[in-house]
Amino acid sequence: MRQTGVFAACGLVALEDWQEYLQKDHENAAFLAHELATIPGVMIDPTVIETNILRFSIDPKVCKKKKMDHRAFAARLKEEFGVLCNPGFANDNVRFVTHRDVSRSQCEQALSAVKAILA
Repeated sequence: MRQTGVFAACGLVALEDWQEYLQKDHENAAFLAHELATIPGVMIDPTVIETNILRFSIDPKVCKKKKMDHRAFAARLKEEFGVLCNPGFANDNVRFVTHRDVSRSQCEQALSAVKAILA
């Protein structure tokens, strides 16, 4: 029961300014999607991104050339660049999620990391 106050505090903070932050989260996700679409080897349709969650795939030819799958790609992003993401359960995509603790400059850093790995 003592943790109830911790959860309640999170809820109160979220209720105060959630709309502003949620809009920024969606804008950052759309920005990421549009920029990812310009990277050779990344497969994403930026027009379908409606929330702060986006999924993209890496062209199988690029995966084969780089000798990595989506799990290995996500691991490299984390290990080499500190970018957190999740590979899909079927290892067929990568998922980025923007939230109030992810800034536009961090989105740009994530894009740079993706470009560096796929270059």
